[in-house]
Amino acid sequence: MEQFSLSLPTPTGLTPDSSNLHYAPAFCWDPVIGYDNDGHPVLTAWKYHVQVSQDPNFSSTYDSIDTYNNCWTPTKGYADGTYYWHVYMIDGNGRAGFYSYTATFTKQYPITTLISPINGSVPETPTFIWTPVDGAAQYRFEVSQNPSFSPLFDSITTVNTQYTPPKTYAPNRVYYWRVAIKDRNGNQGPFTDAQIIIGDVYFSFLPAIRR
Repeated sequence: MEQFSLSLPTPTGLTPDSSNLHYAPAFCWDPVIGYDNDGHPVLTAWKYHVQVSQDPNFSSTYDSIDTYNNCWTPTKGYADGTYYWHVYMIDGNGRAGFYSYTATFTKQYPITTLISPINGSVPETPTFIWTPVDGAAQYRFEVSQNPSFSPLFDSITTVNTQYTPPKTYAPNRVYYWRVAIKDRNGNQGPFTDAQIIIGDVYFSFLPAIRR
């Protein structure tokens, strides 16, 4: 008597893989379909299990789902960082196959563009203005007299793309300001930084700093 074991096929063609993204992706893979020698389908995945982790060893799960489709788009926002993901098929009898190879991607929200004030001097407390960013539910605005932003001089979380401080900014003082987006789940993107000087003194724009 001969014995054999049946091994279910593993999904292939995972996307995204080795990608840099601004937003949480749609996870897709090639549908699992097996054919006989005459080209007739003899096996089709009943559903798939997707697992996402921030650990390449998958010691903890960041997100997961069982789906009948070969693509899945998460409903929650993804914090910036590197992610690893894989998928296995489940047949009509509920048997699970082996995980596919591990795909990876790095997600980082885009930065806003600071509009005003930059590259000049301002005679009084300014109105800060920046550009809107797709996917932003709110913006985190911070001002400090220290480029390390510790301590903060002023800060607010707002749904608007401009802010006029109610407090007075003293003349002839250096102030640094920055803005980062926040998604609907509270995940925050990187800041972009600029320098201003209140008073009759030149101020200049600083390059973006990602944190």
